[in-house]
Amino acid sequence: RDAQESRGLGDVYKRQTYQNVINDVYDRGISIVSSSGNEAQEAPGFYGYPASCNNVISVAATDYLRNRAYYSTYNDQVDIAAPGGDLTADLSADGYADGILAYDTNEDLSFLQGTSMASPHAAGAIAVLYSLVPTLQPFQVDGLLADGYLTDDVGDEGKDNEFGYGALNLQKAVNRIISDEGLDFTYATVDTATFNMGIEVNKPSQAFLEKVKNAAIPVDIRKLNAAVFLNKLLPFSINNAMQNGHTKFSQDAA
Repeated sequence: RDAQESRGLGDVYKRQTYQNVINDVYDRGISIVSSSGNEAQEAPGFYGYPASCNNVISVAATDYLRNRAYYSTYNDQVDIAAPGGDLTADLSADGYADGILAYDTNEDLSFLQGTSMASPHAAGAIAVLYSLVPTLQPFQVDGLLADGYLTDDVGDEGKDNEFGYGALNLQKAVNRIISDEGLDFTYATVDTATFNMGIEVNKPSQAFLEKVKNAAIPVDIRKLNAAVFLNKLLPFSINNAMQNGHTKFSQDAA
């Protein structure tokens, strides 16, 4: 199946140029996810594109406490919020800035921040839904989002400019789909109480990953980009959770 698209693009072309392409992609059965932007301080209420186009899921960023990250662009086109990091704070009190551990290059990991860190969390979550139901359509994903099955309602009640429909919660959507479709799936969840990993330097190396593999150092999972979690760290820890080859994994939003 065509991959779900996640793009952290700025306002480069006129809205209609984006919209024509987006409509075509959407009609082909592909959900489009985009970062809302990082202009909250410089341009409050700014509309960035393609995030503010129709048929695009616009993703804002939250900090460690699930508040809007100080830089996260907010407007009435924001649909959902996900972890984006905040390098100016250490609210987890672990001695490291509250960035998202992500690939800085093809080889190196770094703590980063931005709605471009938040957007892949949402895109990855939506990709999981498509993997559960390959015939799922973008309008159905939009419906799950609007009905509160993909988020926890944070901020003002209902849809608001800072968080959209709320903070990402993949587990709710997975449970909904399993129930509606009558799927025979089991899955495991991870949170900071049950899955401790670690960080020792700002640019972890293979040596760091080996320490994580051996559970030698603790870190908060909320500081991990989805790609790092799924591609590097999770495979070390799933053996005991597998059940008949049908296990699905979700990360509790926190």
